[in-house]
Amino acid sequence: MASALRILNIVAFDETGNAVVFPLKKWKISYQARQACIEVKCDGYAKTYNLRTDVVAVGVGEPTNKVSIGKTLGRVALTGLLHGRHAASADLRWGGVDRDESQEIYLVMDDTTRVCMEMDGSDFDDLAELLPDAAKDDDAQARVQKLLERIKAMVADGDRVLDELTAKRQTLDAERVALLQKVTDGGSFDERHEARERETQIGQQLNELAMVQRAVLYDFAVIRTSQRLKAEQAEKDRPKPPPLIEKAAGNKPMPLPSSAANLKLETVPERKTSFLSKVVKVVVWLVGAFAGFIFNGFLGLLLGSSSVWFLLIVTLPLGGWLALKMLAALMRR
Repeated sequence: MASALRILNIVAFDETGNAVVFPLKKWKISYQARQACIEVKCDGYAKTYNLRTDVVAVGVGEPTNKVSIGKTLGRVALTGLLHGRHAASADLRWGGVDRDESQEIYLVMDDTTRVCMEMDGSDFDDLAELLPDAAKDDDAQARVQKLLERIKAMVADGDRVLDELTAKRQTLDAERVALLQKVTDGGSFDERHEARERETQIGQQLNELAMVQRAVLYDFAVIRTSQRLKAEQAEKDRPKPPPLIEKAAGNKPMPLPSSAANLKLETVPERKTSFLSKVVKVVVWLVGAFAGFIFNGFLGLLLGSSSVWFLLIVTLPLGGWLALKMLAALMRR
């Protein structure tokens, strides 16, 4: 059995012929060895590939060795069961861990879908018996790789390639019909034999052409879907302009809301200074003036009383004014 499967490229069309485009990480892939098939699913879509007929090329990657924990534990457990705990410990120390050799197998289907499988060597031998002989030919990988490069170049050339492929298919179909007539009604063996060989070649060309057409159509669908998603994301990321504000016509006042119809504007009466506050201010002013008098007396002691007494007319009102300012600052707090 394959230990790991992943899809590298998918070419999928629904029953109506429309491409089914999903990211690779959303696809689920399963390998049924008994039915010799691989099934891919995504969001209700499912497609089954027959390994006996649908594989056109197979490639084998480099083999890798991986630790097999299950085999190692099973071996050690059996040794311990038969010979005891010390024997199990010795088996693990000297026998080491078991390793499984696996390798990657790349399968290319007849619609260019590519699948990678990782499996043991013995399982790969069983898988190889199921695959068509043509897919295992030495030149199958080179032929398919060349075809994939051709498909890539066709997609880069534009939509006109689709019309050219359709015209080529019609020409081959017409030639094949004429050859089938010669195969049965040819006048000689050589003519009938040559018609049979040519008809076989045209059949192979038509199969390859059908593969190319599906791949090109799907690639175009992927490109269109990617462009659409990018455009939608760019539209989401684009900053939206601010809403327009209608200007009021002329100098007309804005209408009042209906809830303001019953409102009445009342004038706030001026606050009157109380008698007590006036008394407080007078007392504070007197205290400040007294402080100014004390300050003036202190200067008289320092500088001489005869030279500073005329400053009373300045220190008394200045002290009162400073006291009132201090009172106002305290009231604001």
